[in-house]
Amino acid sequence: MGLATQTSLLSTTITMLAAPLGALLGAGISQGAGKLVNVAMPFAVTWLLANLQPSVIYFAIVGIAVVAAIVVVAVGPETRAKRLG
Repeated sequence: MGLATQTSLLSTTITMLAAPLGALLGAGISQGAGKLVNVAMPFAVTWLLANLQPSVIYFAIVGIAVVAAIVVVAVGPETRAKRLG
């Protein structure tokens, strides 16, 4: 059977709200941002399905992937364990 969409979204939100706070205490900004997006994504997808064509979700995912690729290219290669000077 499962949960109703609204109940499921609420429980997911409550579960995930503490994760960004924990990430800010030491795990990093990118992990915190990822957790915030995880909280927001079910709401965004539900709104898109209710108000727009389902294909919009596909194009939104493609857009997010393109932005992620641009960020990776802009930030550059991994520098961990490499001499910087």
